Amino acid sequence: MTWIATIVSIALYPVIRRNRRRSRHAIALYVGFVVSAILYGCYLWIVIPHGTAGMIPLALVAAHLYGLPLYFAVFVAQRLMGGRLFTRSNEGRAVT
Repeated sequence: MTWIATIVSIALYPVIRRNRRRSRHAIALYVGFVVSAILYGCYLWIVIPHGTAGMIPLALVAAHLYGLPLYFAVFVAQRLMGGRLFTRSNEGRAVT
């Protein structure tokens, strides 16, 4: 799974760096999340003996079941705290 996350991160970095809007960051990260789940399903299909293509939707459902609530919680926390911690007046100074 580490190599899948590495490949998706390398592919997403230029997209996220280019876009300044947080909403586009969230969309790009969600697309990366779905792509990594699909790649993990393909990995399971290859590695598990007698695996079928049903591993791909299973990986998607499991990823959304366990990963989407955490993604949503991090997104909400970032939206709520981002304005307070990372304002323009705080740039260049350490936050204490």
